[in-house]
Parts: sequence; C-alpha cells; structure tokens
Amino acid sequence: MSDKEVGFLVSEDAAVKLALSMYLGEKCKFCGKEYKTLQDLENTVWADYYDNGRLACKECWQKAA
Repeated sequence: MSDKEVGFLVSEDAAVKLALSMYLGEKCKFCGKEYKTLQDLENTVWADYYDNGRLACKECWQKAA
C-alpha cells in the first residue's frame, strides 16, 4: 500500500459529498438560514468563522459587500 492509499476506494462524487456534509446544520452569517441539505449549500460562500458557522448565502454576501 502506498502512502496515498487508505485501504478502500471512494468515488470523487462521494468524497465531495462527504466533505460538504461537514457544513450541514450551519446557518447563514446574515439571514440565519440553516443549511439542511447538500442542495442548500450550492449557493453559499465562505464567510469566515463566526458563532453559527462559516458560510453565508451568496446573495446575502453580495448585499453585505
């Protein structure tokens, strides 16, 4: 086993879904919308760390800029 193998294979799609799932339950920094599904995360941006998470709705972010 090389240093890049973890003992199992996972598809890129599954890996992306797994990584994004760590943001589920967070809320928009501005409007407070809770991101409950992966689809909810599609129009979000990184908003840095704050009390309820790290994301914001893209639209809210643009309004606040």
